[in-house]
Amino acid sequence: MATLPSFLHKYPSVKYIRLQFVDFSGILHTRFLTVQHCLDLIARDKYPTVGGKSLLHAVNDAISSIVPPAGLCELLPDWQSLRICPYAPGHASVMCFVYDTDSSEPFHLCPRRKLVDQLEEWENVHAVTFSVGFEIEFALLDAAGNVPEDVDAVNAWSTTTGLRGTKLRLIEEIVEALQASEIRVLLFHTDAPNQLQIVTGPSNPVDAIDALMQTHECIKHTSIRYGFRATMAPKPLPEDLATGAHAHISIKPQNKRDNFLAGVLEDLPAIFAFTMPSYDSYHRVTGLRNNAGTWVAWGTENRYVPIRAIKMDHWELRGLDATANFYLALLTTLAGGMRGIKETIPLHSCDCRQNPYELREDERRGLGIVVQLPKNLKESITALKESTVFDAVLGSSLKQQYIAVKEVDERDMGALSAAARREWFVKMF
Repeated sequence: MATLPSFLHKYPSVKYIRLQFVDFSGILHTRFLTVQHCLDLIARDKYPTVGGKSLLHAVNDAISSIVPPAGLCELLPDWQSLRICPYAPGHASVMCFVYDTDSSEPFHLCPRRKLVDQLEEWENVHAVTFSVGFEIEFALLDAAGNVPEDVDAVNAWSTTTGLRGTKLRLIEEIVEALQASEIRVLLFHTDAPNQLQIVTGPSNPVDAIDALMQTHECIKHTSIRYGFRATMAPKPLPEDLATGAHAHISIKPQNKRDNFLAGVLEDLPAIFAFTMPSYDSYHRVTGLRNNAGTWVAWGTENRYVPIRAIKMDHWELRGLDATANFYLALLTTLAGGMRGIKETIPLHSCDCRQNPYELREDERRGLGIVVQLPKNLKESITALKESTVFDAVLGSSLKQQYIAVKEVDERDMGALSAAARREWFVKMF
């Protein structure tokens, strides 16, 4: 297990440790501690503290009325996640568990702890393991939130146009910084007009999400030096561009794949409350290609459905974006699949090789496609409220508080104009 002293021996230039956690709105929070203060806390068996509401802020920083007015949480670093931040020389980062000092179940609201515990149980009790990688889509904007004036604009999918000058040097610097912090990068490319993508390699789900948080910060930090404002917001521009964060999920053993897939599909409307968790996420619930689809369905190499099958044990979860708390998004997705395995749920839907949006009703029914995806955040919240599937893995307090946060988001973001809402999401994501 990594320890801070041994890490500092390897990286003596590190002066600051970033203690990080992700709230229910998917926002990364950071406390910058000096190395000496970190070492002093470790020597005294003490931990930095944050307010009891720290996980429970909506995107606009509002708080639900059900949140207790007082409280205190400790940040418990998981030193196994400690890594250098080459994009910020002298800095290192570590992901933390959030420990509620006022609760008899101190990790009852900590998404990361919940995921760690469930993965251990699924491996030890059911001999099932997962690996995850991510496609990180992002846009580069100017300080005003517009597409920068550029003689080499990103204007199409997988072209060298857009990557012949400054932006190529930017992406190369990002990739090299990620590799220096031991994050496996597979490739990068232009993804759509004004959109770029970096793809990270597979690892266990917690490590993959930790690396994703580092990747987001590396992209944003490095882009600023080049005069760009990088954003993973789901609707970064008034035009048609919509941004996702597709997850590639693999399962072992392979012989449980159909039951796993059946469980995920059955629970997908409620899962969307975690994977498509913002007002603007639902720009991607559309019958257009390369989005999240409109029906609960799966298909081999089909980008018109929310789950694309790639290999026998490998799927792409397409209904996911950067406004998610990825620990909760994967916890609920994998929990849905594990319910399918434990209850031997049969896979009733067929491999869809067409766009369900364009099929007749009888054609969809013939493929077992009978449930529509939530069309907005309100519908996915309702699906979560009506489902008891995730009550055990989430716990009653986390589910209740999460729903309260999302209801604030749905109310407050829905009251804004599209431009004002876009400004919030670009600012926070």
